[in-house]
Amino acid sequence: MAVIYTDPIPENSPFISDPPLPNSPVEIDSYIMFHITAAMAWLFLGFIQIYMAKGGWSSNHVQQVKVHKVFGCFAILGLIAHVIFATRIALRDPVNQIQMIKTNYLTTCVEATALCFYGIKYAIATRHEQDEGRRHNFKRMHRYRMITCWIQGIFGSGAIRVTFWFLWMVGHFFSPVSVWRARIDRGTCQTASQPERYEQLGSAESCWVPVFLNLSLTNLLTTWLIWILFRLSEVTDRDRASFLSRFRSSVLVAGISIATVPLGHYWPKSEYYIRGVLWPVSVISRMSSLWDLEKEWNLDHYAKKTRLTTFLHVIVFGNLEGEAEHEEGFGRPEGEAEHED
Repeated sequence: MAVIYTDPIPENSPFISDPPLPNSPVEIDSYIMFHITAAMAWLFLGFIQIYMAKGGWSSNHVQQVKVHKVFGCFAILGLIAHVIFATRIALRDPVNQIQMIKTNYLTTCVEATALCFYGIKYAIATRHEQDEGRRHNFKRMHRYRMITCWIQGIFGSGAIRVTFWFLWMVGHFFSPVSVWRARIDRGTCQTASQPERYEQLGSAESCWVPVFLNLSLTNLLTTWLIWILFRLSEVTDRDRASFLSRFRSSVLVAGISIATVPLGHYWPKSEYYIRGVLWPVSVISRMSSLWDLEKEWNLDHYAKKTRLTTFLHVIVFGNLEGEAEHEEGFGRPEGEAEHED
């Protein structure tokens, strides 16, 4: 026999909770909690996948490949969760970043996703390729793309903390009331500019200079980590050219952001012009790296392209197939038909 309780539930019941107020710690904590958890999961899973890639799972090659593939699926799920929750908190923007900073966060997520996508494409191409030379190249590119994806993916869960602590230490060489500390250390700046609705976290709306300085140095740090990967890996001239392009853009953006610290202090109007330059430069450098990924894939795999894609490649890069034939070690196999639809 069912018993129906009709007495009102007391207000202090644990089964009743009011929705969190906007910008309250309770509301913000859910975004931060999921973001940190997914970021640390990707940091751990990606590292284990890379560390165990060379025979770490089994001495049997067939078994090693199977386990590497299965665990790789879990690592990719960690990356997907990391990208989703990083995008979620960037769009929620609890500290009121300017649009340029949010765009930088979002393009970083896009680049990490693209690196993973092309890494998977190279892995699939490795399984279906019969030519031993091209198979070795696809395997190398899969390894290189996935490690680069992991380095780029820990932008917000590892590298940015290192540069944040470095700038925090540099800022503490100045007086606590010095404007120079606020222009170098983003934490000091946000604490000093707390509107009432951001009293828990501080507002970054007027702190774009130390925030972008933190981001540009983090990008330079990840570029240095990729350079270490280059020193330890088998690379081609095309890989070196791609890396040098990334290195030049990273140094350029970091140099401009460092120069903004004193220049904006003595000439406040310069910040407006510098911000107008940094925004498109940072976005273009990210998008150009994505275009390089697609270009390299087509050079390596000679995948059939739509007429629109072929047209764009010819306009931007010239004769794509002709360029591929002159790449040392990546020419067409002998006897392959020269004509494609």
